[in-house]
Amino acid sequence: MEQFDIFEDSQEQHSVSVFNDRQMIALQDLDKKIPKVVKFLIADKFDDNFINSTNNIWKFYYSGQTEKLDFSIFSENETTLAKFFLIAFIQKNTPSFLSRKIYSFNFLINYLKNRNLHLNYENLKQLLIEIAPQENHQNTYAHIKFLLRLLILEDFPNFDIEDDFELEFIPRPKSFNSNLFYQEYEDTIDYPLISMIQQGFIKLNQVIKDNFQSIDNQELLYSSILGLVYVTGLRPVQLAKLSAEDIKIDTTRLIDQFHRYSVLIPYAKQSQYIHEKIAVKLPEEVAEIIIAYIKRYNLSSKNKLFNLGENSAHFCSEAINTQLFNFAPKAYREAVRAGEMLKQKYSFSDFRHHVGYSLAMAGSSAEEIAYILGHLMCAEKTGGFNLVNYRHSSGVYHEQETEDLHRRI
Repeated sequence: MEQFDIFEDSQEQHSVSVFNDRQMIALQDLDKKIPKVVKFLIADKFDDNFINSTNNIWKFYYSGQTEKLDFSIFSENETTLAKFFLIAFIQKNTPSFLSRKIYSFNFLINYLKNRNLHLNYENLKQLLIEIAPQENHQNTYAHIKFLLRLLILEDFPNFDIEDDFELEFIPRPKSFNSNLFYQEYEDTIDYPLISMIQQGFIKLNQVIKDNFQSIDNQELLYSSILGLVYVTGLRPVQLAKLSAEDIKIDTTRLIDQFHRYSVLIPYAKQSQYIHEKIAVKLPEEVAEIIIAYIKRYNLSSKNKLFNLGENSAHFCSEAINTQLFNFAPKAYREAVRAGEMLKQKYSFSDFRHHVGYSLAMAGSSAEEIAYILGHLMCAEKTGGFNLVNYRHSSGVYHEQETEDLHRRI
């Protein structure tokens, strides 16, 4: 197995650029988003509370350790990307051990320079595949993957939102005694975010009841898309296949007009066989937002539910992150608008894996998870469940479980 030295020929290659012209322009825009003062929101009373991001040396004390990061080894564009990467990590996690992250970033830059490669999705994916089996690069793998997803979510040139789903299925470092995919998966949809989304839906429902006309069309559209992605993990291609009649009222309680709803989900991938759509329960607070959206847009039962334009993935990404920002606390929104924080973004794949992760942790079988996520079974051809194919479409189980699952089925 090839080993890597992150500092090989770093000084000689300082002038070599891994960025193309479009990326350099994008980096100028990223530089404008970087907060000048980065606050450590959960710092202890003995920790430093902030850093000045404009400095070329970051030195601070946090969690019992002094960190010193020197950006002078990087070019101007590399420094911009490195700082953006580190600040995004701080906001998502903590500033602990930032030196390890800058080590990984330097590793990446020198890997690209020494092989005359440019910064793009395919090259970063290939690097992850190469270092995945190497035990000494487990942290490096995680840091570079975080950066890769960050670039995808930022729609950075040569990184596309449609690549995000594939990213979960590349080889990864092997964890001890881990056969299940989700034992190695970190759910990015955490409890604070879940609580924020649920409260957002509840508040929006109240506004629908009290003052429906005050809600603009875009908010109804974006919140409907977010609701379906959050509850069912639908892909953009599935959202594009929905019609208004796929939102069903299953039962109605006459005494108070309480409804139970479901959504008919199209399969994620086409097959040579014709399949009926599958019904999945839809929470009332999400369903009533979608019903209000259908009413506002005067959609008939046969109308397409969402017009997602020429690129459904980009449209869904914009809808999800715009509505999440609208649901976010006022203090956070004001901090982002004032340039004091970076805007955190999530992909539809994050929500899809959250649904699979939640079901897996609750003990659901592969068949049940496949049903909820709208996957085609391979039983048509084989009489059994091809788990290798299933994992690569949903990311729920590891290939090593194939034999055990066939035995159970």
